[in-house]
Amino acid sequence: MHSKEVEYFAKQDLHFEKIIAKGGYGTIFYVYNKQYCNHFALKKIPKELFNQSEIDCLLRLDDARIVSLYKYYHFHDHVYMLMEYCPSDLQKIIKQKTKVDREEYIKIVYDTIAAVKACHDRNIAHSDIKPSNFMIDQYGRVKIGDFGLSAIYSQHPTSGDFKGTRLFMAPEIFHYEKYNPMVADIWALGVTLYYFATEKYPFFCQDVDGLIHRIKSGQFNELLVRDEQLRDIIKRCLDPNPRNRPTCAQLLDMPFFKTEPQGEELKENVKLNRLDVFTRSQNLIVKPKINKPKNPLMIQAGRIYKNASTLRLQMIIPPPPPDSI
Repeated sequence: MHSKEVEYFAKQDLHFEKIIAKGGYGTIFYVYNKQYCNHFALKKIPKELFNQSEIDCLLRLDDARIVSLYKYYHFHDHVYMLMEYCPSDLQKIIKQKTKVDREEYIKIVYDTIAAVKACHDRNIAHSDIKPSNFMIDQYGRVKIGDFGLSAIYSQHPTSGDFKGTRLFMAPEIFHYEKYNPMVADIWALGVTLYYFATEKYPFFCQDVDGLIHRIKSGQFNELLVRDEQLRDIIKRCLDPNPRNRPTCAQLLDMPFFKTEPQGEELKENVKLNRLDVFTRSQNLIVKPKINKPKNPLMIQAGRIYKNASTLRLQMIIPPPPPDSI
């Protein structure tokens, strides 16, 4: 952060500590808020690259499986989004070869699918599903983030946009014709689950044309997925014919999840008394409804419950006018 940024956000009680990530679409800072005694991720995006749909999608979504947006700011020629901080993601777990037992493995797969379902249930296609966009919070819960390519659709979603991460893009996208972006999400979900199970991409080629050819063929080494029931899930997701792909609800009803509790402890336990988020004109703090909270952290301005089932605190406000310095 440059000095003017540091000064501006210090006035918002956000204190810069380090850079989490930096790329072509912006920078993510690790910041601390003294009032709430908590760390947050502050995402900085140049205005020319900012997609208003990202804000719109996050305002529409209210689910514990979604990385929360708390506030957003317009400052000079950038947009800043104050987000829930998650210390890890599915990509890191795979790369670090983190050992998980079968119960935890099934729970991660379940929660990954359920996170996509939370988007689709609200007519939102994510359009950039991949391991690095499935965040892991401090309690080990899977949440989907990065809605920079996402959009809200009608009851019959149709897109002609060529977007996504090429290794995860569905074959119909490469035909440059209209397609259902939610069904394309299911394909990307299949690639993600295959990568999680094997540490390899189902379709890979250094040459772009070769990669597209392999994706369109739909042929991949399914035997690398040792669990037959998980293999069946992935095969159904990676059907080249989009009409044959299942919905997230159908995936969650498959035999792979029948032997485990299916993450019952992660079901949404948040009841919100919400205003219309599109017309809010002041700060709004929304607290979770939690039965018998464990180890509550009491702070002067509010309460954050440190609980293995949920941690929800939202402060969403419309952007203030750009400051002039």
